[in-house]
Amino acid sequence: MLSSLIIILCLDILIFGGGGIYFPIFQDLFVNGFHLLTIDQFYNLLNIINIFPGVVGAKLLIVFLILKNGYIFSIFGLALFICIPIFLIIFVSLKLKNLQYNKYCYIKRERCMKKLKYFFCLILSMFLISGCGAKQQSDDACANNNQEIILVTAITGVKDQSFNQSSWEGIQNVCKLNNVGATYIESKSESTLEGDLRSASEKAKIVVVNGFLFEKQIAKVAQEFPEVQYVFIDGEPKNEQGEAITLPNVYSYFFKEAQGGFLVGYIASKLTKTNKIGFIGGMESPAVQQFGWGYLQGAQAANPNVEVKYEYANSFSDTTAGKNIANAMMSDNVDIIFTAAGETSKGVVKAAIDSSSSGHQVYVIGVDRDMYNEGLYDNDQKSVILTSAIKRVDKATSLAIEKILKNEQEQPITTLTYEEGYVGIPDNNPNLVNDQTIVDEAKQTLTNYINNGTIYYTKEQIDNSLSIKVNGSY
Repeated sequence: MLSSLIIILCLDILIFGGGGIYFPIFQDLFVNGFHLLTIDQFYNLLNIINIFPGVVGAKLLIVFLILKNGYIFSIFGLALFICIPIFLIIFVSLKLKNLQYNKYCYIKRERCMKKLKYFFCLILSMFLISGCGAKQQSDDACANNNQEIILVTAITGVKDQSFNQSSWEGIQNVCKLNNVGATYIESKSESTLEGDLRSASEKAKIVVVNGFLFEKQIAKVAQEFPEVQYVFIDGEPKNEQGEAITLPNVYSYFFKEAQGGFLVGYIASKLTKTNKIGFIGGMESPAVQQFGWGYLQGAQAANPNVEVKYEYANSFSDTTAGKNIANAMMSDNVDIIFTAAGETSKGVVKAAIDSSSSGHQVYVIGVDRDMYNEGLYDNDQKSVILTSAIKRVDKATSLAIEKILKNEQEQPITTLTYEEGYVGIPDNNPNLVNDQTIVDEAKQTLTNYINNGTIYYTKEQIDNSLSIKVNGSY
């Protein structure tokens, strides 16, 4: 992307002395064909180019939007799209022997010929570069003009190291298997969620969203676009009164997060050396609450005497808050922290890396996906990630989209569990290689609790069943 924009900027300066392109005229060229302009049209075009010397940025923005929407996938393709029509226009003008002046601008033929030499050199270099650019783009399984699937994320974005990233990975897997195109929209604030969701619905056949923040927005937009199918991970449509409603084109997927939380709570409670463990949630959303409640139950099952520090950052994107809460817990002798907080978790991981690097070992339990690599330090020889409470959002997203593509989607709500392989911990846990007995014990205990119906999913049940010390009190 960056190299493409730099090349276009250089071409602009060489050929037009820094001028810009008035896009409607070029749009006419690109949409209606590479027809030759009349002399008057050519004069008008050159006049526009030369009297707007400050709009290089506008042209670069156009190029960015073209690339962003997936119409151009190589540097050479970009060169053809922008530069060849310009060359044709200038070449035709030079063939008009009597062309010297017009009422708008003055053209120096020698200057044009000199710059055309630079133009040809750059085009030749693009042939050499284009192999690398095209290969890089073709590696993206979703790079397809026919973008049937669009993921809309909240402000944490598609690289949140959490469920948005996992969901995008699931979409990429669908792209590979079905030869469909996809892209994503990252909302900048909660106020833009509805507009971004509507924008995606205007372009795609399938729209994917994650999290409770979309509950009311999807209820509105899905009714406006009945032909669009919606996959809603960790949420369901709700009206303005906050009441859940069922829509024929919205398919909700939930997880038994408490089951994953139970596993990591059991492991943390068994492995703590200080008898103090912590939990840091982002916001008190249903999914985060479930992780936390399961963590408490697992911790109690493993060690009834363990103490738990339990806090919310009230944000999924405040890394500073995550770091500050983690530091406070570590000051209170907490040595293992489970974080379910989206981008905020990065601050928790950073605090643990700083502490561990200075000789005070602290471990973090990741969430949603295997976060081992996010915790690497000491020249990538170690990681502060003990394990992760994963839920296979990637697998669930793939499952939902595949069903829609095959017209097999029926249930408005699907709940995915540990027994089905959608909740658990990673298969490989480098920091637990010497503790496999505890891992196996945790899994067996969870299975027993599930079978006996003694793992709980509501706050009332949790309050009535807990006997361990949480935030200093029982």
